[in-house]
Amino acid sequence: MARSKSFQSCILSLAVSVAAPALAQPLRPTLVDLERATLQRPLRVGRVESPQPAWTAEGLWPSHPGTTLGLGRAAVHGRPAFDPSSSAWYASAEGLLVRLEPDGALRVVADRVRGHDVDVRAAAGLAVSYEPEGTIVLHRFGPAGTTHHTLASDHRFFAPRLSPDASQLLVSGADGRAWIGDLERPADGAPAADGRRPTWRDLGPGIDPAWHPDGRRVVLARVEDDGHVTLASNLVVVDVRSGAAQVVARTEAPALQRPAVSPDGRWIALADLPGGDVVVVPFPAVEGRRP
Repeated sequence: MARSKSFQSCILSLAVSVAAPALAQPLRPTLVDLERATLQRPLRVGRVESPQPAWTAEGLWPSHPGTTLGLGRAAVHGRPAFDPSSSAWYASAEGLLVRLEPDGALRVVADRVRGHDVDVRAAAGLAVSYEPEGTIVLHRFGPAGTTHHTLASDHRFFAPRLSPDASQLLVSGADGRAWIGDLERPADGAPAADGRRPTWRDLGPGIDPAWHPDGRRVVLARVEDDGHVTLASNLVVVDVRSGAAQVVARTEAPALQRPAVSPDGRWIALADLPGGDVVVVPFPAVEGRRP
């Protein structure tokens, strides 16, 4: 794909290495600490202003690294997303998708990515973004350039999350429900480029849906309200094939949200929003039932 001079200038301005910044460090709860955690008594591991748990091989990040990974040099940028397929952080910056390098450099991997909420599976050459006009766009990037395919529009869905094998997409719906769609691909493995969009399946009520590393289950939060005030929040595990679901934890306040599952699938980190804490609970043994 031919690239404009302005795009090439952005590559040059963003890819220049600078002195390595003082990086934020992930939390490393010890196995002993984790073994003490239960669904009834979560392990509280950190207090931050904006809890947004994310796991990497290094440990648990209670909040996305943000400007500590070099994004502070970009005038406009989105929230970093960790890609387990490449063990790297990515973000949108100045209309580009960039990889956040340990030395503080921003390496451009795709163009025309303006959305602040992205998810990446670099091993498959795929990224997905929620764009400013309310569309979800799938981007395929590689040596030949980048192609773009709109998957949803009209602000119907947001917060797109690629499955571990990049074959499915999990989204939050404007209707307060979680949805999942298959990414259709021709025989060569590339995303469909003929305007086809996924057939979305309803996973039931829920916010902040997150994948289990096995790609077969989703963790989400469900809130209870009286039509005016949120009364409680439930942690729910859903089987993506059958839709079977089970409530595995409940709080009497709208507390436990933004679940993130550890790479080994054994632990769930959550944000206790009123308290500003990040907590960890064990991933439960689940025998599902229809919600």
